[in-house]
Amino acid sequence: MESQPLSASALSEALQWGRLLGSDWALEFPAEEIDPSWERELAAMLGDSFAEELRARIHRVMRRLRRTSPRAYDVLFMMMIRGYSVDEVTARLNERAARNGIDQTYTTKDTLALFVSGTAFCRAHW
Repeated sequence: MESQPLSASALSEALQWGRLLGSDWALEFPAEEIDPSWERELAAMLGDSFAEELRARIHRVMRRLRRTSPRAYDVLFMMMIRGYSVDEVTARLNERAARNGIDQTYTTKDTLALFVSGTAFCRAHW
């Protein structure tokens, strides 16, 4: 039985949440660690007190995601903070699995599924 591809609406929604989360989550890391494509405009536009509350909320959600689903956290981190492409993330997941002796091969579809599930988790625990 062939698996269903991810729907365009699920990917679109995941990307929207990825942009929202990534822009403020990036503020928690030193500037040299962040891919410049994730803008910091949201915090500047919203003002200091709201931005601080938003950062605290994102921090809590990401910590919860890391405890609950480390792979989804890793995918979000590599894509939103490091700026890796889906193919680069897939390759890194496979390299790590091989290095750790884990008999698992990730596909691009797996990586996208982890991205969608990670952003869905963040949305649900927002």
